Amino acid sequence: LIVSAEVSQVRFYLESARNQLDFLVSKIEQEEVAPGMNEEFIALMTGALAATDQIISMQYIDAEDQLIGVTRDEDSTSLQLESMRGDDDLKELIEAVRRDRASRWGGLLWREAHRQATLTYLAPALRDDQVIGVASVLISVRTPSRK
Repeated sequence: LIVSAEVSQVRFYLESARNQLDFLVSKIEQEEVAPGMNEEFIALMTGALAATDQIISMQYIDAEDQLIGVTRDEDSTSLQLESMRGDDDLKELIEAVRRDRASRWGGLLWREAHRQATLTYLAPALRDDQVIGVASVLISVRTPSRK
């Protein structure tokens, strides 16, 4: 019974993060928001961080492997703008999502900036049946263990 309750809690924890990312992707696919450096897109990502404390970063990687994201620090959020060069672990997951054109859970990734392992969920953004980018969410594995 205790194990079942723990499993339910972890499932709820992960599904909440996945739902936030799927919502962002649906807004992109329906052309309700343009991904990139614009106020509305950044506000959507920031809102996802505010809604679910297990998310430590929400990111969008375009076709040129440019990443825009919002990251939670201990007491604030910050904007991420960077190239995917040098992040082979995440880039491998992104390539698999592009190739398969399907959402997926990634394994644990060590994120030095956060000094912790994170679980990753990724989803392709499709328009006219083409992958235009990949959204990802980094989920803290520390947060559920504290609850």
